[in-house]
Amino acid sequence: MKSSTQLLALTLALTALAAGAAEPDVYAPVLSPKYAVPAPKAEAQPAQQPPGTSAPYKAAPPKKAPPRRRPTRQDIITMPPAAPIVGAPFRPSVLPPAHAAPSGPVQINSCDAGGCTDTNGVRYNGGAGNAALNPQGRLCTTNGATVQCF
Repeated sequence: MKSSTQLLALTLALTALAAGAAEPDVYAPVLSPKYAVPAPKAEAQPAQQPPGTSAPYKAAPPKKAPPRRRPTRQDIITMPPAAPIVGAPFRPSVLPPAHAAPSGPVQINSCDAGGCTDTNGVRYNGGAGNAALNPQGRLCTTNGATVQCF
């Protein structure tokens, strides 16, 4: 197996030499000009006339160089200092209600098409499936003869 690999490498190298390639092209960045390989210079060829025309072919005029930019001063503007806070910090006048822990299940007294009423007289408006809403808008679930709000 090793000899067949060597034989293949030798065949490829000889084929490349016969075709005129001295070394394979390597595309990698050159980090030092000491090791840079000069690029081959392209020979200037006269402009050829397009086929089917009798007038001499004129090449397009060279493009004008873009206008040269002139250096300008760069102003760096900073934000003004923040104004000092005067007085006491803002406190909301009404505190949001604290969320209570879920209460235990409550016995259902009666149900109708719109929802159920428990033994304390609290109305639970029915939703989809076993979901309901209590008068405070909290989500409650019904399970058999009980309802529990979360």
